[in-house]
Amino acid sequence: MIAVAVVSGSVSLVAEGIHTITDSVTSLALLIGLRLSERRSETFPFGLYKLENLVATAIGILILFGAYELASESIGHLGEEPRTLEKPWLIIAVMAVSVITIGILAWYKNKVAREENSPGLKADARHSMADLAAAAAVLVGVGLDIAGVPRADSIAALVVVAFLVWAGINVTLSGVKVLLDASVEKDVLFEVKEIAEAHLGVKDVLRVEGRNSGSYRFLNVTVVPRTRNLEKANLIAEEVRDSIYRGIANVDRVNISLRTEAKESIRCAVLLDEDGSTLSGHFGEAHSFSLLEFALPGGEIVSRDTLLNPFTNVSRGKGVKVAEFLAQQGVEVVVLREALEGKGAYYALEAQGILELYRPELKNLGDAERMLADFVRSY
Repeated sequence: MIAVAVVSGSVSLVAEGIHTITDSVTSLALLIGLRLSERRSETFPFGLYKLENLVATAIGILILFGAYELASESIGHLGEEPRTLEKPWLIIAVMAVSVITIGILAWYKNKVAREENSPGLKADARHSMADLAAAAAVLVGVGLDIAGVPRADSIAALVVVAFLVWAGINVTLSGVKVLLDASVEKDVLFEVKEIAEAHLGVKDVLRVEGRNSGSYRFLNVTVVPRTRNLEKANLIAEEVRDSIYRGIANVDRVNISLRTEAKESIRCAVLLDEDGSTLSGHFGEAHSFSLLEFALPGGEIVSRDTLLNPFTNVSRGKGVKVAEFLAQQGVEVVVLREALEGKGAYYALEAQGILELYRPELKNLGDAERMLADFVRSY
């Protein structure tokens, strides 16, 4: 391009030639940044991912500097007497080939950048798209110059400058945002939340945060597990972490924090016989369940509900089915007159995070309500 510009006297072709040299330098810097970003050391245990963003920022600054120099050159030529370009058809031939080549390169860079989630390559792909528009502007400017439009070549050079400024600002801001630990994209955070919520052991997802570092994402997720058993809660956290790694691309680390809810009430269940008052002595064959909601921390009853046992006619596995049914009703504590240790219902209640209160001395619903009120006040 520069060789043809010297022969023809085209200032826009000089601009595009210098622009292309800048591309070569920044692409080399990007390659070095990508190689270095994969390294870890004792000083940088989390890797050098941000080198990509540092390179992207440097690319943006170089683009803006080049735009300034080209703008100065083009404005200077506008103040001179109009000149006729030499060998305009040679310029058109060179730029036609350039437009095709730059277009293919820009498309391919963008494709790889999306696949690898590389901010440096995304910046370079955006730069190449600006190159494509700039090269097309040079082609149009030379065409207008051939048609007799005065100073069209210099105006085309300023169009190149405008594209350079646009690309430079976008590339620089994108790099700086990540260097300042800008958040992961909202759609990615929403997807992470959906993955965490889909786990059966997760009662609620309180917070999802993340930051980009180079091509990679660092995520922090705070969840409320359905169990109070620390070992099981940690197992749930591991499973949620693995699901996020599988479901989200380019994740370096996922930190799962476990929290308990700030509760306003607690839901308890009392197993009843057919008379609706006497406590049942058999977990799976209870006729109905009294569901009592107690306010925290006072222990006042804020709601009562009675549900029939839908599994009384089931021949096998009644206890397990009842445990799952109570969990679906939001029950967190169940009063028992039957010892369940070693039975399927015992393990089912434990898996659902339901606390078992074994109280064989209780006879009726009133006794159970008073005992539960005292329990809730000390909860």
